[in-house]
Amino acid sequence: EIIKTLYETGNFKKVEIEKLNNEIILKIEENPSVDKIRFDGNKRFKDNEILKIFTKEKYFETFNLFNINNFIEDLKNLYSSFGYNIIDIQYEVIKKSQTDQLVDLLFRINEGSISKINKIFFIGNETYSDSKLRSLISTKQRNYLKLSRASNYKDYLINEDKRKIINFYKKIGFKNIDVEFKNEFIKKRNPFNVYFYINEGEQYYYRNINF
Repeated sequence: EIIKTLYETGNFKKVEIEKLNNEIILKIEENPSVDKIRFDGNKRFKDNEILKIFTKEKYFETFNLFNINNFIEDLKNLYSSFGYNIIDIQYEVIKKSQTDQLVDLLFRINEGSISKINKIFFIGNETYSDSKLRSLISTKQRNYLKLSRASNYKDYLINEDKRKIINFYKKIGFKNIDVEFKNEFIKKRNPFNVYFYINEGEQYYYRNINF
């Protein structure tokens, strides 16, 4: 249990326990401290922008595998929110010297290309057509007839489009409107299909207005 608990902190490279008479002796080897953090291949975000969002105090106090893996996952999520969905991040540990307990970390980032919107689908809409709802939202699918380009896929824009659809329905009396969306990533070609699921509910009208 002691070994398991110490390893789970991620701060120790080696933990051994020796029992001597009535004493328990812990022999531990700590992970080295992180000195410098560098990035290679990042174009969307500068080094100082990344380190401002993902602070050294949270992720890089020591060479901690758990924190480094969390950092890579969190950085991928940041890129994904801006449309980069085939990003690859690898890292290299650079020792300062054989005796020094300091290491540098080099993260090699292959951002890939930004994902585009392939198709936008509306499911459950009965009062208004797909074309009407598409005219309300900012995100656009590619239209070969009009030669219009597809929008970049960004989570926050899809959420904003969801809000626009809800507000539109509420203004015309659908007070219980519910809208959810899901995406479908086509990894082979790097675009997204977006599905808006709409539950319109009842439309409400004024019966009488009394003064």
